[in-house]
Amino acid sequence: MQFFQQNTLAKVGLSPVFSIHSGGTSIAQFGMGGTIRPKGQKAIEPRLLSMSHLLRPFLAVLAILGAVSPANAVNSVPIKGTVETNCTVQVSQTSTNSIDLVRGTSRLNVARVREHCNLGNGFKISITSANAGSLMDAAGNKVPYTISYDNSGVRSLAAGVVLTRTSPALVVTTKNFTVTVPAKADAIAGSYADTITISIAAR
Repeated sequence: MQFFQQNTLAKVGLSPVFSIHSGGTSIAQFGMGGTIRPKGQKAIEPRLLSMSHLLRPFLAVLAILGAVSPANAVNSVPIKGTVETNCTVQVSQTSTNSIDLVRGTSRLNVARVREHCNLGNGFKISITSANAGSLMDAAGNKVPYTISYDNSGVRSLAAGVVLTRTSPALVVTTKNFTVTVPAKADAIAGSYADTITISIAAR
């Protein structure tokens, strides 16, 4: 920003020039020419401007800016929140009767499973068997079986089953869990059992 003021003196060749530069150190400049006057007339001295007079326009601008700045001030208040992960699976056994392994059974509803998970990208349901998908007695004799859960088809638990949900289950859903045991006429007498574990986890 630069301010210039020039004084023109009548009938003389005196031409003082003043300038102030706002950037860096303030500088006052003025240049002088010669004087021309009639005989007997005194030279007209140049009128020097005071620094306060030169700075007056600059100070006026600063005063305006100072008055405007508060109106343009912006204040912000941050607000934060969190949602904890909540994924649960509940199993309610619906049949406690011992299965006749000689005759077998088809799609016996043994439990109801409730799933709930609020993860946005979904979750996984894992189904495993303590005896790799077989009922087993104390001597190690086995009777294999299959399961069906949530319209996933007939599955063996020999290697476990993993079901992937691609979206959250914000509302608790209940699904039937069934088992099928083929008839085994040559089964060895004994008490057979297995334990199925259903778990839920993030994808």
